[in-house]
Amino acid sequence: PAIPRQFSKDEARNDLKGRLALGKGFGSNKEAAGAWGVSDQQAHKYLEAFRSEGLIKRKQQGRTKAVIAPTHHNGNGRLVGNA
Repeated sequence: PAIPRQFSKDEARNDLKGRLALGKGFGSNKEAAGAWGVSDQQAHKYLEAFRSEGLIKRKQQGRTKAVIAPTHHNGNGRLVGNA
């Protein structure tokens, strides 16, 4: 079998931005790791960096933390993104 391609941090960021623009995220680090061809630990490091940058927030879902878009205000006082 072919070795899965490993995403760099920048490639993972761009992939995640595209997913979030479509209203999608990841249900867990393991899901992100599979999509990006990296270890669970590497996916966790990427996601923590993206959280620090304000690109995502983490939402507790049972025993895992889902990756979702942060909530922003659109200038008219209305919320945009996931609450």
